[in-house]
Amino acid sequence: RVMLLQLSETDGRGAPTERGPLADSVRTYSASISASGKQRQWQVGLQLFEDMRDADLQLDVICYSAAIGACEKGRQWEQALHLFTGMASRLRPDVICYNAVISACEKGQQWAWALYLLGDMRQARLQADIIGHSATISACEKSGHR
Repeated sequence: RVMLLQLSETDGRGAPTERGPLADSVRTYSASISASGKQRQWQVGLQLFEDMRDADLQLDVICYSAAIGACEKGRQWEQALHLFTGMASRLRPDVICYNAVISACEKGQQWAWALYLLGDMRQARLQADIIGHSATISACEKSGHR
């Protein structure tokens, strides 16, 4: 079984803040998913994400971003895209989500998806940043589309 990271949130003066147990659970899961991705253990991150669903925790953009990022770091572009499209049907993706899925497509040399997502980002009235643009350019270069 996977052990979750234990997080402690403070009020800026070092005193713990009062938060509900569900909010703390969501933060803990999200941080653990993100840590799994950074350790190149994308499967663990996805299992934690599924555990959240099974526990009926409220999945938010941060949870999805962490899971998509774990897939990106594990070079699992199809899984990242699947998570992104599932999230987009329920929540409004932010720039971080778009960057993560575009980066996953870049690592998978999926230039067409990277370009599509960059355009979709503009249609959603989100300002693409250097990360999204660079990943899209890199995806095109890697597949010979300059």
